[in-house]
Amino acid sequence: MTCRKAKTLLPLYAGGDLRPRLMTAVRAHVDSCPVCWKELEEYRESMSRLKAAVKAESVPDWSEGEWLALADRFRPEAPGEK
Repeated sequence: MTCRKAKTLLPLYAGGDLRPRLMTAVRAHVDSCPVCWKELEEYRESMSRLKAAVKAESVPDWSEGEWLALADRFRPEAPGEK
């Protein structure tokens, strides 16, 4: 799997929303690619902070898909990405 393909799947992977075969492929790539591993950790950290902030504000819980869509809007762009 290439970084480009993995990066498109990372939000779904982080939320556990991939078929088992794709989960395995993304996991294998992430385990061998420090750049994608870092991006995955950033997704997870962002999700955790967003959930904590929402919980502190007593906002109704969102589905995992809604959280991932929101987190994707705040994902930092990699250098050279537009």
